[in-house]
Amino acid sequence: MPTRPSFWTTDGRPVPAVGVDEMREVDRVAVEETGPSLLQMMEHAGLETAQTAIEMLGEGWAGRR
Repeated sequence: MPTRPSFWTTDGRPVPAVGVDEMREVDRVAVEETGPSLLQMMEHAGLETAQTAIEMLGEGWAGRR
């Protein structure tokens, strides 16, 4: 049986990959049971991605292309 791909956080914790149907279920539960809208979750994800990229690039990131 093939293993699922996984990823690691910046501090080395493994994060298993999920499939499309699993992610849809995660999104559904988050929206219906915890309150943020899907748009709010997407906005937060984009912000976190941008902040992580800036942290990874370090000082002087604004001038890089």
